[in-house]
Amino acid sequence: MEHSTTEFSLVCKFCGSPNAFSAEASSAELRCRSCQRLLCPDEDLPQVPGHEIIARLGEGGCGAVYLAREVKLTRLVAIKVMHATTGAPGLLERFEREARAIARLEHAGIIRVYTTGSFGNVPYMAMQYVPGHPLSEWIEKKKISTPDCIRILEKVARAVHHAHQQGVVHRDLKPANILVTPKLEPYVADFGLAKLLDETGKLTKTGVVVGTPLYMAPEQVRSDHGSIGQATDVYSLGAILFEALFGTPPFHQATLSRLYQAILQDDPIPPPNSCVHRDLESICMKALCKAPEGRYASAEAFAEDLKRYLSGEPVSVRASTTMMRARRLWRRNRRRAVAGSVLAVVLLAVAVTVSVLVGSRRKNAARAQAEVPYQEALKMLEQYEANPEGVGEDLLTTAEEALGNALAFDADFAAAYRERARCLSWQGRWGRAEEDFARSLQLDPEAAQTYLTRARVLLGRYLVELGPPKLVASPASVEIELPAPNPEARRLADATLRDLQFASEKFAKGSTPSSWEPALAKGVVALFEDRHGDAVSLLREAARGAPGVAEIPLFLGLSEFAQGHLDDAASAFEKALQFRP
Repeated sequence: MEHSTTEFSLVCKFCGSPNAFSAEASSAELRCRSCQRLLCPDEDLPQVPGHEIIARLGEGGCGAVYLAREVKLTRLVAIKVMHATTGAPGLLERFEREARAIARLEHAGIIRVYTTGSFGNVPYMAMQYVPGHPLSEWIEKKKISTPDCIRILEKVARAVHHAHQQGVVHRDLKPANILVTPKLEPYVADFGLAKLLDETGKLTKTGVVVGTPLYMAPEQVRSDHGSIGQATDVYSLGAILFEALFGTPPFHQATLSRLYQAILQDDPIPPPNSCVHRDLESICMKALCKAPEGRYASAEAFAEDLKRYLSGEPVSVRASTTMMRARRLWRRNRRRAVAGSVLAVVLLAVAVTVSVLVGSRRKNAARAQAEVPYQEALKMLEQYEANPEGVGEDLLTTAEEALGNALAFDADFAAAYRERARCLSWQGRWGRAEEDFARSLQLDPEAAQTYLTRARVLLGRYLVELGPPKLVASPASVEIELPAPNPEARRLADATLRDLQFASEKFAKGSTPSSWEPALAKGVVALFEDRHGDAVSLLREAARGAPGVAEIPLFLGLSEFAQGHLDDAASAFEKALQFRP
């Protein structure tokens, strides 16, 4: 059945507050109820024929997704627009293949494609709009019960089975690709990596791993494309069920190489203190079998076992050997077990005390695991910032993956969101970067360094939007003439100044990771406020502490020039020109 809606909601990328709007609202009316900022300025929105773009919903690997109103039918739709600047080989083919894959499918649990087209050589597809949140958010925030989650996965599995019957294998099933409405109706989304079983052309080169590592089947890790089929999606369904039951994916090693090794060689181990019913655990382990032929024969068979469990009927798969052995031992040694229960009562008192410490230890362990890929990513970002042309943008992709792995271990790692936002901004993916900055500040609102990092990103966007200054010379004087800012440049300038002021205030409270960062924040604020003497002093201090930061000599030069220090200004501008524009 077609899903319709009379309203939609957006999360403010600046303060993280949720906002609900009527379906008739225009982009100009989308202001955050909390901070009053415009959620999606008109300058940020593309012009898609036949549609009124309302707001940006998110961003994926090959395109951004926007909420729009179809002019003729006045219905809300989601429009995926391919990145205009991306020219990676196969990216257009992936985009077109997703459209072909979804066009085959007619199922209530799969997002529909209404139309496809292009504008200015930029492809787009208009899809069904689902006012919901990814299953990953429901699981992470523990807003859903285990029975409800099982019902959702049963419906998802039946939708996946329908796709299989039409010759489509998803290949990237994960909680983030399942949208769930407030009424707990799921929709399978993002068929960008789908495999069409009746097409002979290869989208993926031999030896290339395709999918999201935490939910990959062993045959995906091996890049055995001949073995990738319906059973691959069944494995991913099992991995999602595992995370829903136990709060973590089946495997979550610290590095990608160790993760791949575990997927290929190790068995997933549920937590020892789990209260999950043995039948559910058996269903999960059946789906996660290493060999494709050992899994459920179809996604429908997986769904049927989930239905049997919910109905209290016997499931088709037998419990694991370990559990069967434990029950046999219980029957053989029942008297001993009864006697041992006295000791169990004593131990229970100790267990209650210990369990209080377990949660804290788990959190610390997750952060320790996350630190490994996080530190690897920091080194890569430092290398890129020092020599972007020399190392190339492939390093940014690797750093982004490492930060994603860090967040898979610890979803509350605020610094990892901040660094991933910085990485995304260097790739020109502003929408995703703003979302990560907002998430980071939501987790740690007192983080001065996050405000400063976002201000530096906004500052770079402002300078690009503004264009280069002109040097106007006359016999009597030399002046710097800045181009007149357009509305987008003014918005970026205001946002930059706000973040710099926030950073300056937070640094003043003692949150100072290094001496140059607060000096830069305070120096640029002083420059904006025409306190050029203070600006020169602070920016000189920042330059001494961080000679490799590109913005410092630029603003130092402007401050020196405003003070009439022409030689010092010229020297600073020369240093600024040495950096990548």
